[in-house]
Amino acid sequence: MNTRKIAGILALVLIQTSVTVLAQVTPATVPERGIIEQKRDLVARILADSPIAENIARSTNAAAKEKLTRATNLLKRAQVQLVKGEMAAADRSLNEAMRHITKARSMATDPSIRANAEQARYTQLMQSIEVLEISYFRNVERRSAWLAEAGDEDLKRVKILVNRAGAMASVGKVTEANAVLVKAQRDMIASYNGLLGTAPLIYDLRFSSVEEEYKYESERAQDYEGLVPVAILEYQPPQESLAMMDRLVNESRVLTGHARSHAGKKQFPSAIQVQREAIAKLQQALEVAGIVVPQRIPN
Repeated sequence: MNTRKIAGILALVLIQTSVTVLAQVTPATVPERGIIEQKRDLVARILADSPIAENIARSTNAAAKEKLTRATNLLKRAQVQLVKGEMAAADRSLNEAMRHITKARSMATDPSIRANAEQARYTQLMQSIEVLEISYFRNVERRSAWLAEAGDEDLKRVKILVNRAGAMASVGKVTEANAVLVKAQRDMIASYNGLLGTAPLIYDLRFSSVEEEYKYESERAQDYEGLVPVAILEYQPPQESLAMMDRLVNESRVLTGHARSHAGKKQFPSAIQVQREAIAKLQQALEVAGIVVPQRIPN
C-alpha cells in the first residue's frame, strides 16, 4: 500500500473517533511537534481528498457544509500556530477541526450518501486490514523465527475471511461482506495485540545492550498507542470508557516523557522500567476498549 492510502485510512480512523484519546489532550500532555504535524497532515488530507469530504460536498445540507468550512478554517489557524511554535493551541485547533468534520459527516445523510455508505465502509475495512498487516509483519520481523511462523498462520486465517468478503461483495452482498471484514479486522487487531504482548518472552535473545532494549520498548509503546484509535473505532466503547482511556493514554505519555529523560542521561535501566510502566497504561486502555491484553511474564 502506498503512503497516500495509508494516510487516507489513518485519517478515517482519526476523524471517526474524534471524541477520543487523540482529541482530548490536556496541557500537561501536549503531543510532540512531530505528532501534531502528522495530525495536521491527516486532517488536511481528509479535507482535500477523501470520500468524507466528497460526500459532504455533494450533500444538500447547508449546515454540514458550514461545518466543513469551519474545519478548513481551523486547519489554516493550526498551520499558523505551528509556524509560531504554539503547539498546544495548534493541537486544540486540529482537534476542533476533527470534531467539526465528524459532525458534518453525521449531518450529511442524503439518500445517495446512505446508498454509498456500505461500499465506502467496505473499502475502508479492506484498507484498514492491509495497514494492520503491514504493521503486524513489521513487528514480526523484529522478533524471532517462531513468531514469524505464527504470523503466517494468523495471516492465512485473515486472508480466508477477506477472500470470503470479496466474493460476497462481487455479487452485491456488500453489507454481509462488511460483517465478515469486521471479523477479519478484529482478528487482526487481536493477533497484533498478542504479538506485542510476547515481547517479554524474548528479551534475553534479542538485546545486546540496555540502550537497544530501551529503544525496543520505546517502539513497542508507539505500537500500542497506535492500536488505541483503531480499537475505539471498532469496539465503540461508551463515553465513560473513552474518558478512562483518555486518562490512561495521557498518563502513558507523561511516563514516556520521563523515560526519554532518563535515556537522555544514559540511565537506560531506569528508562526501560518507566517505559514499561507507560506500556502498561496503554495495555489498560486497550482492555477498557474490550481487547484482552496478554499478561507480562515477570522478569
